[in-house]
Amino acid sequence: GRLLIAADLIYKFYSDTSLFGAIYENQGAIQLGAQYSAGRAKLRMGYVWAENAMVDVPGSEIGDILPPGAVDAVQYIQALSANINPHRLSAGIGIPNFLPGIDLDVYGGGMFGARDTFGLSSADVSTYFLGGGLTWRFGRGSGCNIAPNNWCRANGRGCGGCSSCGG
Repeated sequence: GRLLIAADLIYKFYSDTSLFGAIYENQGAIQLGAQYSAGRAKLRMGYVWAENAMVDVPGSEIGDILPPGAVDAVQYIQALSANINPHRLSAGIGIPNFLPGIDLDVYGGGMFGARDTFGLSSADVSTYFLGGGLTWRFGRGSGCNIAPNNWCRANGRGCGGCSSCGG
């Protein structure tokens, strides 16, 4: 039908890395998304819940590097790289064949505010974003009458079944 619902479970193994393993714990996240086709437009919405990934009691090293200030320096780096926002929301719209062979996508969203303290340092983080993209399709599927009919379902209409000509 017109509604597509998706879910992802993600687990990030920060402990397998030298830099991130020193400041982040392994992190689990759940991503939920929906897309509804309304005419030519595809309306999209997503939500993410993610665990706070910050190490509660960091060591004095990052990988093999011992920064001046030891634990205080590592906590300062944690505050600069805070991965603490548990709730994230996004929405967007996609228009296939906005121009022949070109799809348009625009989106926006944000991570709701969160605050955490790392020794003498703290982080108060809210993030908002806007973006967009254009997708150019080349060859088959890029527009009507571009792909030979024998590549598609033969129904006597243009390319024989591509979405741009409704066949």
